[in-house]
Amino acid sequence: MLPRGSTMKFEQKAFGEKRSFVIGEHGIQCRIKKGREETEGFVPFENLLKERSRRIERIAPFVYSGCLFAALAVSILVLILSGYRLHFAVPLFPATLALVSFLLYQLTARQYISIGLADGAELVFLEDAPSARDLQEFVKEAFARRDLYLKDHYFYLDPRADPEREQRRLRWLIDQRVVTETELLIKRRDPSVLVERRVN
Repeated sequence: MLPRGSTMKFEQKAFGEKRSFVIGEHGIQCRIKKGREETEGFVPFENLLKERSRRIERIAPFVYSGCLFAALAVSILVLILSGYRLHFAVPLFPATLALVSFLLYQLTARQYISIGLADGAELVFLEDAPSARDLQEFVKEAFARRDLYLKDHYFYLDPRADPEREQRRLRWLIDQRVVTETELLIKRRDPSVLVERRVN
């Protein structure tokens, strides 16, 4: 894990799409650009869940179908205008366009990795840009920094606090796999003890 207070930037580029993420002291700054549309956001560590999913997006099927119908229409038009003299060559045009359309449909497939957020949204990354290994290292660093942040700010015992709220906060840390039951037990026995935890 990088030293405390340092930042880590991660950029992803694909055709018509650029994503930039920066791990900071309190969360992840995000910037996503698709075509001319650009959005920015900030994900605090408290909102980052350890839930991941994978999905594949392709060019819209209606675009693919539209190319095929267009090829058929042009072929019929060429056949009519030629007086049926080019009938042997007409099938080559839709066949070629159909092949190009199919290749476009396959090559534009993009794989995404999504990390769940507490508000129901998702933090979405391109799976193979620049590489799956680079993405894995970035996500690992993000969760290591998140666990450390949550531990520093929420893993304490306050005898003056409402017992029920105190229990909910500590249970939340366990559910988010920030601390373990053993660490909590040690903390209850001696609140002054700081338990070091290896982040997987």
